Amino acid sequence: MSQERVCKPFQQVGNAGRDMSAALAIRDDLANMLPRVLERTHEPAKVLAFRAGVSKRTIDGLKRKEHPISAPALIALARQYPGVRALVLSLVNAETGDSGEHPAAVLDQIHKLLAKVRG
Repeated sequence: MSQERVCKPFQQVGNAGRDMSAALAIRDDLANMLPRVLERTHEPAKVLAFRAGVSKRTIDGLKRKEHPISAPALIALARQYPGVRALVLSLVNAETGDSGEHPAAVLDQIHKLLAKVRG
């Protein structure tokens, strides 16, 4: 991830423009990095789909970068696969910096922002 895209939106309140740009940056980084991380699990799409609570077709589309992953599916995969967990944590740290916030609160904020982007 390039340095110019890194910002600290979660430390600022009431700045929707920056929050949205951070959410878009997270979505783009996930779209680019997650398929590679999933390939490294060496699990078939059917197994990944079952563990994420989505269809095999959704996982196949994610691997082809046709659409982003939902926040609940991403969190489910992060719970199962250390590589996905490391990716999520790296994105949280890259976007929030060392804010000292509880990781669950940061992930909740990311989930809300991703919902806004899709909405």
